Amino acid sequence: MSAPEGLAFFVADEGKVVQASRPIPTALERDRLAPALPYAGQLLYLFVFGMPMTVVAAMITGAEHVLYPFYETAPRIVDLTPLADQRLGGVIMWVPSGLIPLVAFTVVFFRWAAAEAEADEPA
Repeated sequence: MSAPEGLAFFVADEGKVVQASRPIPTALERDRLAPALPYAGQLLYLFVFGMPMTVVAAMITGAEHVLYPFYETAPRIVDLTPLADQRLGGVIMWVPSGLIPLVAFTVVFFRWAAAEAEADEPA
């Protein structure tokens, strides 16, 4: 994967998190074409959204052999074996890709809790 391609995937991926964690608009602000999900839907979306990358990263990290044979013969830029480099790449995919949805999940959860507390206050 080239750097521009990786950047494009990263930007598209983060756009999904931003879309899911936007606040629920009032009735006057609601966009009829793409209304915001309710809080429970946002949490479910963020959970499901994070699963594919986690599964792929876990498979890359836990692989017993190099997944791409041509990579074994590629010139080394750093002093890592091809398998160690692959595992490091898997960990790099796993940790940041798990933290970003976790932060968004936390924001949505606390927005939901604040909305519930506001709704329970006597007028």
